Amino acid sequence: MTGSIDLNATYTLREAGDFVDLSRERLRVAIIQGVLAATREPDGWRVTGADLAAWIDAREAHLPAVPPGFLAASHVAGRAAVSPVTVYRAIARGHLPARWDGHRWLVPDDAAAGWLSDRKPGGFG
Repeated sequence: MTGSIDLNATYTLREAGDFVDLSRERLRVAIIQGVLAATREPDGWRVTGADLAAWIDAREAHLPAVPPGFLAASHVAGRAAVSPVTVYRAIARGHLPARWDGHRWLVPDDAAAGWLSDRKPGGFG
């Protein structure tokens, strides 16, 4: 997942939320809890790409392994070079079959391959 994050960039909470498909409020909670480093600017919080990537990696380390035959939706997004939100929208619209394991959406390998091959450059899920 962290492959699309520029480690040298600084992100707003809205931009950071696009990488992890979390609301700005959930990111604020992580900042307040001290698990996500951020800087308070006059117009809102800023998170460095390096801190965001480290936080994502720490969160993912606590998740159970993805079962054989499935890919995490965030992994599908990385393969498609799109935001995870694009994949979640495809799931919600029924364009991409997936199941929720209590922590994340899991997409069958064959469904992911089909969705990736059917995507038009710049198209929507």
